[in-house]
Amino acid sequence: MRCIESTETRIFATKLLVDKTNGTWMQYSKAKMNPAYLQDKSRERIPGTLPPAMRDMLNASL
Repeated sequence: MRCIESTETRIFATKLLVDKTNGTWMQYSKAKMNPAYLQDKSRERIPGTLPPAMRDMLNASL
């Protein structure tokens, strides 16, 4: 059951990221990495913009 919950959470988080960044310089796509995500400044700032639950997921995966 945990695997299903994890997959559902990942799908939700990806859809949220795609929707929230659509049309912005930070637009997310699973097909191609946006170079903006690779900049040191962006990598440091992105986690601080996430809701706490998503930050926890990110920290758990590192």
